[in-house]
Amino acid sequence: MINSVTLNGFNGFTRSYELEPHTLVTGKVGSGKTSIWQAIQFVLSPVASANMANVFESHYAQSSGTNIFSASLVVDGKTTTREL
Repeated sequence: MINSVTLNGFNGFTRSYELEPHTLVTGKVGSGKTSIWQAIQFVLSPVASANMANVFESHYAQSSGTNIFSASLVVDGKTTTREL
């Protein structure tokens, strides 16, 4: 089970989200729902997409104000982090 998701400059969000066994993510447009999902995919994918750097430059860098972003997941007490 994923216990938490932490975004650092990911889609302009720097924030941690605690998840319970049955978490429903809701919110207004631009509140970070898709960013949470993308961060989970980013951390769990075995290989970063060859296009990820281009996607980062076109979408994330401008809103993040940084050239590095990372996401971390805590799954059953174990933390996994990926950075680009």
